[in-house]
Amino acid sequence: MTKKIWIIPSIIGFFGIATAFTLHRPPEKNLLASPPVLRTLIIDPGHGGKDPGAHGLHSHEADIALDIAMKFGKAVKEAFPDIKIVYTRTTDELPGGGSDIKQALRYRAELANRSKGDLFISFHCNATDQPAGGWYAKRVIGHKKQQVWQGKGKRRKKVTILAPIYESYWVENTRKGTETYVWAADRSGSKGDKISENEEGGEQVEDSRNLRRDYGRSDFDIRHRFTFSGGWDLPFDRTWSSGPKRLTQGWTLAPIFSYRTGFPLDVNGGLSRARSRPGPSGAGDSNLVHANLTGPLTLLDPRVGQTFNSRAGNYYFNPALFTQNGLGGSTCTPCATNPAIRTYGSLPRNAFRGPSRTNLDLAIIKMTPLWGDKARMEFRAEFFNVLNAAQFRDPSTSITGGTFGQINTTYDPRIIQFGLKFEY
Repeated sequence: MTKKIWIIPSIIGFFGIATAFTLHRPPEKNLLASPPVLRTLIIDPGHGGKDPGAHGLHSHEADIALDIAMKFGKAVKEAFPDIKIVYTRTTDELPGGGSDIKQALRYRAELANRSKGDLFISFHCNATDQPAGGWYAKRVIGHKKQQVWQGKGKRRKKVTILAPIYESYWVENTRKGTETYVWAADRSGSKGDKISENEEGGEQVEDSRNLRRDYGRSDFDIRHRFTFSGGWDLPFDRTWSSGPKRLTQGWTLAPIFSYRTGFPLDVNGGLSRARSRPGPSGAGDSNLVHANLTGPLTLLDPRVGQTFNSRAGNYYFNPALFTQNGLGGSTCTPCATNPAIRTYGSLPRNAFRGPSRTNLDLAIIKMTPLWGDKARMEFRAEFFNVLNAAQFRDPSTSITGGTFGQINTTYDPRIIQFGLKFEY
């Protein structure tokens, strides 16, 4: 039976251009006269030609992406006539007119660079796995007794289990038409977390005239993570073969070891946002200013107490290396008229990382049959942070705080808990 699916169009990057227009449209009282940031827009209808993309009930992804991209470009041109729009394709062909899909991908990038594009928007569609009309599913309506073999070697024996009884039923697909999604980027993983970092759902840009300055790690970037877990049946019944089986059998050891690098850390200049504080751009962005870094940054061992600025504590970095001097003061009113003092601070965005974390958890499990195969008892002894090692949280990054640069909190110390469960 041919499986029919719907195509759900999604606009990749539409939110990005909406944010760009909102961020860079100067307010009425902005004192700065600057050229438009967005001059050339590259619009890319996904797929094309021999690459149709997702297959729908009546259409293909390439066709829908092309229709939406052309309508979107027309709407942008009407709203912003000064913007130059370049399409990677305007017909049902691969970009560049060739037949090589990989070459078409390279052509997209080369066209964007050759046209000196300021923003690249690619349109694609998603296909659901739910066929039009409906589909058959199954559900459990009861259980039946069934004998199966379990175990290996001498432990192999026949046991009675309750096997599920399934029933097939028809699920009607009530979706009509299509559902549209607007995405600024692929919402999976750390990209989606970054998009959701502030309440507005977009990313705040420090200096719209120098976007490279805002380039940096995402707040949720964990560069390296390693996790190892396992379970071992302890052979006490072999080492003490004459011992009572209820005591020597059923022991399991289950450790979980994990390591990760630290989260990125950022130090702002401590300048608040208000109507009377125009900030470096004159548009009220003083809250985006970073601190000035006065020297090489070296991370310290928080286990060793140190004193900086006449304050003793467990420091992760030297707070004296960060300063508000040269940021234009709390209001930065002169910044609007004097370009020489406009600054967003010398510290790059998310320039260093917090402490890494290494942890070992351990569980000891004992399964004991009570009578036959009908009942058993499970005993668990669980140890969290079994080595009781100090696992430091991130330091204070508030430049105006009294504990700036210090680590005052840790993750939980060793925790031990016991559990007993009866199954029948």
